[in-house]
Amino acid sequence: MEHIRRTLFEKGIMSQTGTDNTTESVLIEQKTYQNPWLEHVRKFRSQNPDKSYKDALMESRKTYTPQKSKENIPPGERKPNPWMEHINKFKAENPDWKDNYSYKQVLQKLKETYKTQSA
Repeated sequence: MEHIRRTLFEKGIMSQTGTDNTTESVLIEQKTYQNPWLEHVRKFRSQNPDKSYKDALMESRKTYTPQKSKENIPPGERKPNPWMEHINKFKAENPDWKDNYSYKQVLQKLKETYKTQSA
C-alpha cells in the first residue's frame, strides 16, 4: 500500500500532510478534459442503469446532439476574417495582380495598407 501511495505522490496525484510520526495522504483533485460525447453517455447510463455500456453507447447516439466546432460551421455562418476580406478586396480591385506582382509583393503591400486601416 505504501508503494502505491509513494507512486501517486511522485506523479502529483496525491499529497502528503502531517507531522513526523503521522502522515496523512490526501488525493489531489485533478481537472480533466470532459469529452461531451462521453459525458452524454455517462448521463444516459445513470438514467438507465440496467443497460450495458455497449447498449448505452448505441442508444445514446440517438439523443446526442454534437456541439458545433469551427470545422462544422458552414462558410456563410462564419464570422468574417478582416485580413481575408482585405485580401479579397485587393483581388477584386486588381484582377491582373498575378501579372504585375509576385505573391510575396502582394502580401507585403497588403500588410502595409492593412496596418493603416486598423490603426
